[in-house]
Amino acid sequence: MFLLGFPQKILIPIEVAIEDIQKKLRELGSALAMATLDPKILQMVLQGCIGTTVNQVTQKYTDA
Repeated sequence: MFLLGFPQKILIPIEVAIEDIQKKLRELGSALAMATLDPKILQMVLQGCIGTTVNQVTQKYTDA
């Protein structure tokens, strides 16, 4: 399927979850690889990981 010349792939839910986890791991790796570890940046990245999971679970319960 193409939208405005960009190829699209239809993903099943587990593939979306895997991509999300991979993205969060890259963000966490970038935060940890900084020359001087900034606790505020690390905290934001970690909260983003947890917030994404909590929001997805909450959404599943409201959809049920």
